[in-house]
Amino acid sequence: MINSLYYSLPASLRRVAFKLVALSLRPFKQITISRNGLTYCLDLSSLIELLIFLDRYEPDTRQALAKLLKPSDVAIDIGANIGAHTLSMASLVGTSGCVIAIEPTSVAFERLTRNISKNPSLKIHPIKAFVARANSLLPPSVQSIWPSSSNHPSSTNQSTTDGAFLLPLDEVLRYLDPPMRKVDLIKIDVDGYELEALSSGLTLLQQFKPIVVAEAWSKTISQGTEHIFTLLEDLGYYFYDTSLRPLTFQFPPTHWGPELYPEESFNIVCVHKDTKL
Repeated sequence: MINSLYYSLPASLRRVAFKLVALSLRPFKQITISRNGLTYCLDLSSLIELLIFLDRYEPDTRQALAKLLKPSDVAIDIGANIGAHTLSMASLVGTSGCVIAIEPTSVAFERLTRNISKNPSLKIHPIKAFVARANSLLPPSVQSIWPSSSNHPSSTNQSTTDGAFLLPLDEVLRYLDPPMRKVDLIKIDVDGYELEALSSGLTLLQQFKPIVVAEAWSKTISQGTEHIFTLLEDLGYYFYDTSLRPLTFQFPPTHWGPELYPEESFNIVCVHKDTKL
């Protein structure tokens, strides 16, 4: 009922209502909750964690992942952050599958491992790394935790990557014991580093042809800059929205942008032509 009332408000009033809720909950720095059968330890001064608390963090993406993942699947969560999608992905693949959760920033990785520890039945392998080609430079800090008062993704909040290492996507499976021999799905949300991350995994992408659920920023796409969707199209991928409806508009992606997607960021499901949904 509260959700229905909230979404019946005009967009401008919804923003005001959200800010009031964020201000009222900001003092709660560590609260343990259960959402959809999963346990989270949350800092409600963080935007992502506040949205998890309100059960409003990327619900469309969560529903898409529920359709795409099945027991025994192997998934890689690049930019796992505090485990917002990691935990639900692991619950979908079960103990016969696994989720490899990769996060480079110290503050988010600490919260990720804490949330994993709250759900001991889930099979999750956390790795503190920055996914990129071996000859890349590890940035000393990247965006990770946004205050609940910020307007992500325009916030300039930075978190240190101390203790992380460069990890090409092609080498991720080697860090598992025993090593896995398949990848069924990759979720990637690394705020502008998506192209560098996926470019480091061309062999993996060509060998396993995993489904890729990728974040896109409408402002970046509308500028026609080089990005992962051109790379994936060249590898034989087709594109769908999070309702799994085909996106048939013309490439190059200068045709994508705010006139099609008014939100600053959104997720696109990328499926290889040889894979059936």
